[in-house]
Amino acid sequence: MEMETDVRVKTATKCCTRRWLQYAATLAATLSMFSSGMHFVWASPSLPKLYANDSSIPITLDQGSWLASISLIAELPGSPLGAFSAEYFGRKNAILLTAIPYLTAWIMIILANNVTTLLVARFIVGIADGSTYTILPMYIGEIAEDDIRGKLGNSITMMMDFGAVFIYSVGPWVSIKAMAGIASVFPLILIVIFMWMPETPYYLLMKGKKVKAKKSLKAFRGFENVDEEFDEMSAIVDEQMSHKSKWSELFFVRSNFKALCILLGLKTVQQMSGVSAFLVYSEIIFQKAGGLISGEICAIIFGFVQFLSSLFCTLVVDLFGRRILLMISAGGCFFALVAQTAYFYIQYNINPQIEEEYGWVPLTCMLFYVIMYSLGLGAIPMMVPSELFPTNIKAKALCVMDLYLAMAAFVTTIFYQSLAVKFGDHIPFSIFAISCVIGITWIYFCVPETKGRSLEEIQEILKGTYQKQPPLNEKEMEPLKK
Repeated sequence: MEMETDVRVKTATKCCTRRWLQYAATLAATLSMFSSGMHFVWASPSLPKLYANDSSIPITLDQGSWLASISLIAELPGSPLGAFSAEYFGRKNAILLTAIPYLTAWIMIILANNVTTLLVARFIVGIADGSTYTILPMYIGEIAEDDIRGKLGNSITMMMDFGAVFIYSVGPWVSIKAMAGIASVFPLILIVIFMWMPETPYYLLMKGKKVKAKKSLKAFRGFENVDEEFDEMSAIVDEQMSHKSKWSELFFVRSNFKALCILLGLKTVQQMSGVSAFLVYSEIIFQKAGGLISGEICAIIFGFVQFLSSLFCTLVVDLFGRRILLMISAGGCFFALVAQTAYFYIQYNINPQIEEEYGWVPLTCMLFYVIMYSLGLGAIPMMVPSELFPTNIKAKALCVMDLYLAMAAFVTTIFYQSLAVKFGDHIPFSIFAISCVIGITWIYFCVPETKGRSLEEIQEILKGTYQKQPPLNEKEMEPLKK
C-alpha cells in the first residue's frame, strides 16, 4: 500500500514538473487579471475618500456611481478590440498589449485633479478589461492539457480576486494617488515576465506555422514525443479553418448557438447573484449595515476570503466537475442573500439599531456568500468559454460574451445603487436571491459536464453525436503507465 502511494506521489510530482511551463505561462498571463481586479474594486476604497468633505476632487453621488460603473460600459468596444487583437497579433501579443491601457489608467489617476480625468481613466480601464476577458480564456484553454484545464482556467478568477484583495488591503490606508502609484508596477511586471512565454500551438497552426506550433507544444507538454497529439490538433485546426468563420455561425450553427446560450445563461446567473454590486460597493455596504468591525476592515476580510475560496475552487474543480459546483454555489449564495435581505429589511422598516445586537450578521452573511460564489459561479463561467467553442469561432464567441457581461454587470451595478437609495438595500438583495434559485434550475437542465473531456468530445456533446467510450483495460493501460 505504501509502495502504491509512493508511486502515485512520484507520478504526480513528475507530471507537475514536466507541466511547469503551462503553470508558469498561466501565472504570467493572469497578471493582466490581477490588474483588472485592482481596477474593478478601485471604487470601494476610493469613493469614501472622494465623497469626504476634505476631498481634493469633490464628487456627487451621481458622479460616484459613474466612476464605479463607466468601466463596464467601456468593455463594449474593448471586447471586439480584444477579439481582433487575438486573431491578428496572436494570443500572446494581445495579452501583452493589455498592459498599456492598464498602466495608462493608473498614471492618469496619479495626475488627476478633476473628475473628468478620473472618468476617462476608468473608461480606458474598461477597454483593457473587455480585451483581457476575451483573450485570456483563449490563451489558457489552448495551452492546457485536458485534466488540468479547469484548474488553469480558474486561475483567471483567482488572480482577479487577488488583485481585488490587494486594493482592499492597501486602498483604505493610503491616498488615491499613492494607491495608483503602487498598482502601476504590476502592468510592467506583466510585460517583463510574459514576453518570454510561447504562443499557443493552436494559434500557430491557424497561421500555418507548423514547425513553431510543434515546438510550442513540446515546450508546454514537457516532452519531445508529441506526434500523436500534434497530428490530432493539426487535423482539428485544419478542419475548423477550412472555411473562414462568420459571425452568423454563432447563431445559425446548432452546436455554436447551444454553446452561446449556455455561456450567456451562466453569465446571467453570475451577475444576477449581485457580485458586481458587492465588489464595487462593498465598503459602503458594510458601512451602511453597521456592525462590530469598520467597513474598511470588512471589505479586506471580504476580499481575502474571496481569494482563498477561488484558490480552493482551483484545487477541486477538476475533481468534482463544473455542473455540481455551479449548483452548490448558487444554492449557498441564495441562503446568504436571504439572510442579508432579512437583516436590511429589519434595519430599514422595523429596528434601525439592529446592529447593536446583530452587528455580526452582515459580515457573516457576506463571507458565506463570497465563499459559495467563488466555489462555482465566480470561477466556472470564466473558464468554460475556452471549452465550448471550436478554434475558428472562439474569438467571436468570447467577444459576444464580454459584450453581454459588460452590459449585465453595468445594469446590476446601477440597479443596486438606484434601488438601494430609493427603497432600501433589502430590495436588490431579495431580487438577487430569487435569481439564484432560478439559476439552479437552469444549470441542472441546461449545462453539460465538461470535466476531463477533450475539446473535441465537448464539441460532440454539443452536436449531439457524443458516444461514451468504455474504460481502458489493463493491457491498454500498460503503455500509458510507462
